[in-house]
Amino acid sequence: MPTLELYGYSSEEAERTVAMARALLLDLPFRNDIVFVLQGPTQVVAWDGSHRPFVRILTRSRERADMIKARLTRECDLEVVFIDFIPRTTN
Repeated sequence: MPTLELYGYSSEEAERTVAMARALLLDLPFRNDIVFVLQGPTQVVAWDGSHRPFVRILTRSRERADMIKARLTRECDLEVVFIDFIPRTTN
């Protein structure tokens, strides 16, 4: 499940960014597996004080990360993190 986390966006900017991402990722065969994490307004501030919002892509698949990056890299700053997902066990 690729996860896109948004940091440094106002609530309105985050909603616009998600809408833009959905439009650009619409043709991906795994689009229904993608989830978005939106928090309340957050700020990402660089050392020099500039505002630096970005989208963090978390996924187990380099191939999926590359496909997402190829579509979003012109629209926003990106950070990619590769994860190991362990589902909850049930008894």
